[in-house]
Amino acid sequence: MFSAPANRKNFFATLTGGETARFLSVVKCPMAALLCLLSLLCIQLPVLAKAAENRPVYVYAAASMQVVLTEVLALAGDELSLEIVPVYGGSAGLARQIAQGAPAALFLSANNGWVQYLSDTYPERISEQQPLLRNSLAFVASPCMHDWHGHAAVLPEPEPASAQGLHEAIVAALQTGEKIAIGMPDSVPAGSYTRQSLQALGLWDAVMRQAVYAENVTVALNWVARCDVAFGFVYESDVLAGQKLGVRHVSGIPGELHQPIIYPMAYINGPRNEDARRLGAFLKSAQAREIFLSHGFALANSPMK
Repeated sequence: MFSAPANRKNFFATLTGGETARFLSVVKCPMAALLCLLSLLCIQLPVLAKAAENRPVYVYAAASMQVVLTEVLALAGDELSLEIVPVYGGSAGLARQIAQGAPAALFLSANNGWVQYLSDTYPERISEQQPLLRNSLAFVASPCMHDWHGHAAVLPEPEPASAQGLHEAIVAALQTGEKIAIGMPDSVPAGSYTRQSLQALGLWDAVMRQAVYAENVTVALNWVARCDVAFGFVYESDVLAGQKLGVRHVSGIPGELHQPIIYPMAYINGPRNEDARRLGAFLKSAQAREIFLSHGFALANSPMK
């Protein structure tokens, strides 16, 4: 037998006065009540569909992309006549939010691992993934390192990335005894790549003793810029923004020391999938490419400079 929901107050609050009267008049007849509810659904479904169409295109993107995407997405919104809302954070946290039903239409991760996590664990969420950008790592120093708590650190001058030059720079940093910022290696892609590089150099154990771990690479960069820590491992794309704050680029990190740093683009199943694909096509356009290059990124199918 049909009965109204237990929370009758909330149920009737959704009905107009006329609808309430109509419901009460037929509630004793199961078939009539069912037809009444179906008619209400027919009224509401077009409204709900329209609301989904008007929802912004949410782009969930790695924190290391915030500076460049602010510029790219503003241009994309104008060109495509879309309302685009970016959500930035660590790739791991964003992937977990998407898995739990966050309204992302496009996911830009700092490595393929977290896109693969979604694809393997929640395959219904991912419709397609494509490589978008490449990046590389850098070792940086705080602007305060010329006189950091009495330490007069002598660091090698910046030079093209080489394993020997990087090793010398890290050893010099370790000798100061000061803290080194690293993204959490088990969840932050930049931290994972950093660990791979330091293990290849035989310096991971030594660096761990002076490491402080950040929830994402942007936090690590900000710690260095504010002189909260003396050194840090960040992306080369972060260095351009960091140098405006006085962060010193000490050494690049050769790509052969770690896995390739690829930023994949994943389309998320949902009502804005078509618009997400339009946006994804724009992110690969010549207009977007020039902006990415100016911020230190490279296209996924081309080597880093």
